[in-house]
Amino acid sequence: MNRIKKIGFTILTIPFFGLMVFWGWFILSEGLNPINPTIDTKFSVGYNEEKFDLIKIGMDSLDVKNLIGKPFGIQKMTDNETLWTFSGDGKCSWYDFA
Repeated sequence: MNRIKKIGFTILTIPFFGLMVFWGWFILSEGLNPINPTIDTKFSVGYNEEKFDLIKIGMDSLDVKNLIGKPFGIQKMTDNETLWTFSGDGKCSWYDFA
């Protein structure tokens, strides 16, 4: 009977600890946080995903600013391309999530 208990305990504990390691790595690492995907993301004032989805290719920059606000940063990529940043890392002050 003692041997059956040990086998049963092993069968139950190995998957449990495997799941705990997986979820601990998954939630606390620099990967996607399934509970709160934007836990460590700061956004520019006026930004939200619904408004962002309304942006269309070819829109005037003034229309984009009126829709989702001023970007955090504007970076010139090439002569014809500019990168606007509306979100960034570092919102959470007590831990460095993704």
